[in-house]
Amino acid sequence: MPDESERLRLIDGFARARRIRIDDLIAALDPDPNDVIYASGSITDGLGGPESDLDIFWLTSERRFAGLADRFDPERETQQRLQGFGILYVRIGAIEFDVEVRPLATVTALTASMTALDPASAESLHRNFRYIGRWDRADALDILHRLRIGAPLHNPAGFAAVAGSFSHRHFCHWYAQLNLEFAREAQKGIRRSLDDGDPENAFLKLCHLQDLLIDAALFLAGDSLDRWKWRLAKARRTLAPDWYADYLAVRLCRAGDIPLTAFVAHWAEAGAARQAALEQALDALAAASFARRA
Repeated sequence: MPDESERLRLIDGFARARRIRIDDLIAALDPDPNDVIYASGSITDGLGGPESDLDIFWLTSERRFAGLADRFDPERETQQRLQGFGILYVRIGAIEFDVEVRPLATVTALTASMTALDPASAESLHRNFRYIGRWDRADALDILHRLRIGAPLHNPAGFAAVAGSFSHRHFCHWYAQLNLEFAREAQKGIRRSLDDGDPENAFLKLCHLQDLLIDAALFLAGDSLDRWKWRLAKARRTLAPDWYADYLAVRLCRAGDIPLTAFVAHWAEAGAARQAALEQALDALAAASFARRA
């Protein structure tokens, strides 16, 4: 992933290409001095293209958040209400920015909940399988991933404090463990479908297994993702070439003359070997982390 200086350079390139000033956006939002505003998304993750936009996040006080409520757009209104955020649309020049506003305290509560988890503990994983604190694990992933790949636009010290309030290594190990747990279930499903004489269903489960293993490998490598659409680009820049080629062989069903049952059985066995290697790597990282704490 790009470091913060590179992310800021990418943001500057975005603004220059569109002939706008980020300072004009900040002026239009008029944040309080202690508010945190940062940009995130495919551009700051180094995956953006000419048509990519820049996602803006604004963390503010409960008082200011309540005062902005009348300005929030009704898009995803139910989601906004349930998850405690608001959406503003702000036009600067020819660009309309989507600004997601949250109370700062709710985000720091999430980072505290993330810190409290033990990614080396299967018991902790199962106890918190669906939620991290009060957050659904998918929503938590979205917020924490966007923090990891974000760059400050207002109050850089405040942004550094929030982004640094949880261990990024801890976060990556947790989501690697979660994907490996799902991978174990996918392996069972593949075997059941093959035993039932249903290779088509087994193949679909095999594709799911491959995605889970890729995601686990990305998290173990210190990367992260919150959208399936970035999986291939991240796999392309992170995985060893042979693994990337194998992934495409499965997902594009390059079976040739091999019967589908044999194709699925072969790649399920290969997937099990890669899964075992990932689990060993995760165990080693967990042991090293425990040694550091001791």
